[in-house]
Amino acid sequence: MLSLTRSENPRSNPTGLNNEFEYQGKTYPIDLSFDTVISFYQLLDDEHFTAEEKVSVAFEMFFGFKPQDADFAVSAFEQISNYLREQPYGNDDDDEPSSDMQGTPTPAIKYYS
Repeated sequence: MLSLTRSENPRSNPTGLNNEFEYQGKTYPIDLSFDTVISFYQLLDDEHFTAEEKVSVAFEMFFGFKPQDADFAVSAFEQISNYLREQPYGNDDDDEPSSDMQGTPTPAIKYYS
């Protein structure tokens, strides 16, 4: 099983964003830096690559090595794509804002602006 998670180690993850994958009991750090994400979107729009090549190149961009396991690469590609498409402060704009015990609205944590 593959899951996108966040490292709780503030040294390796000062932003608190998801930054690692766990696959078959092993944890892999991923690079979600701004330039990597922009390059990923450019790759998706590039018509010179096949879908398989895009998965392979994207995997190498985020993980820093070539995929050896096709299932791992495809699943990682899908999960990273879904994660990057999420709204930065929640997926549903119609959600009620969260509140504390006194009913005072609490703002979402802003990891970037």
